[in-house]
Amino acid sequence: MSTSQPFVESQANAPTQAGSPRADAQHPAARIVQATRDYYKLDLDRPDRLLHRVERADPKFRLTLLSAYDHAHPGALAASRLNELHEARARIQAYAAVRDSLVSLVPGLRPVKGLAISACYPAPLLRHQGDLDLHAPDEAGLWRAAQALIADGWQLTDLGVRQVERAPAHLLTFCLPHGDDLARPIYVELTDVAWLGDGRRSTPRRSLPASPSDGAVTSLLFLSLEAFERPLGLRDAVDSWLLAARLTEHDRALLVGLVGRLRLHDAYRRLLATVERGGLLAESGLPDVPSPSRRRPALCRPDAAALRWLQWAGFYRGPSRLRDAAWERLAMRVDAPRALRFGLWTFGVPAEALGVHDQPQADGTAAAVPQDKAVLRGRRRLATPVGDFFLVAGPQVPADILVDATG
Repeated sequence: MSTSQPFVESQANAPTQAGSPRADAQHPAARIVQATRDYYKLDLDRPDRLLHRVERADPKFRLTLLSAYDHAHPGALAASRLNELHEARARIQAYAAVRDSLVSLVPGLRPVKGLAISACYPAPLLRHQGDLDLHAPDEAGLWRAAQALIADGWQLTDLGVRQVERAPAHLLTFCLPHGDDLARPIYVELTDVAWLGDGRRSTPRRSLPASPSDGAVTSLLFLSLEAFERPLGLRDAVDSWLLAARLTEHDRALLVGLVGRLRLHDAYRRLLATVERGGLLAESGLPDVPSPSRRRPALCRPDAAALRWLQWAGFYRGPSRLRDAAWERLAMRVDAPRALRFGLWTFGVPAEALGVHDQPQADGTAAAVPQDKAVLRGRRRLATPVGDFFLVAGPQVPADILVDATG
């Protein structure tokens, strides 16, 4: 977003004493503004540089900074900034309404990551909400929630399946269309596995021990996992600081134990370093973790190991022609059942997308699959309450197949 709009209202337009600090020692807003200055080493007399630096380095922290500055310095923001905060609150409320509706239908369903972390933000602080991540307690609950979303007009855009603890794990993505083509869409991700890991260093688990602190421990684990996927920033430091305020002594011990069991030592220490860079580590009371003991690497078939690494790199690293070519050459030789045994993600193509190619010809023989759809050979049919899908393990599904299915 452009930074041409002033961050701070000019004194000519500001109300009397606008921008003066609020005397509210208990609220974290002023501390967040100060942490932003400390993190980026900015001068106290140039508040306009705060937003500019955040927009460049950590754009998802923008809303938190605006809401914190507005609370700490009442009347200091321009009207356009206040409108932005109003729109962000409306988006968060829309996600909360979806969550409440689904929780009433599926007992045990709970938000993870974004909305769960936002619950630790005291009003009127805001946190960027890209999508709504929900964990269903079991597969039956997942499909009930999926059917409810589709009945309300949501579109299923992606279906992923992998094997976790000898049973299928599902990850569904939904999008809700709306009338504003330029507005950010609203997304819901739904899974029936508590911990999906990163596909390489932290292995997935179907369940995690319950936390007495409304999911603060789980949220800190997810924040740590992010360190395997991207560089951490100030938003992660503030998230961790606010989450840590909810931890009990039991929670801290549970957190240390789960960091070890989930093999998150390196990621968690990167998170602690990020919190320390914002000057918040001492206040947070987040525990350190002991060095991990050496573990003998699990034996794995070379082709399975190579495919898992290539799929992981495709998710979390930038594009690479060499890597893409290697993935395509190997993955085209692996059918969906074998991909599941290898621990790979497989992806669902709507069954109707195959059209005539999945039906026998007039003479009773199977129709030939065209070369551009050869990726569908070795497919495995998955019947679900929201439709039938073919699981594919190839590098990509030709776009014309999905166009045929949804057109």
